[in-house]
Amino acid sequence: AREDGLAGQLAVSLAEHPNVFLAGDWVGPEALLADAAAASARSSARHVLAALAQTGAETMRESLHVAS
Repeated sequence: AREDGLAGQLAVSLAEHPNVFLAGDWVGPEALLADAAAASARSSARHVLAALAQTGAETMRESLHVAS
């Protein structure tokens, strides 16, 4: 609540790290726990698809990072 609740959570994309997309129960302005993890994963996937469309698959593949 001190961090503005859901509005205070991280966005799925970070301006300072292009082509890095986040997903998890602590990401995005909607839902909590499993719902939030699924919602942020869906949003991250949309960002990946948009980045692929903009930069091309080959360029994106070179800069793609997957964190576990």
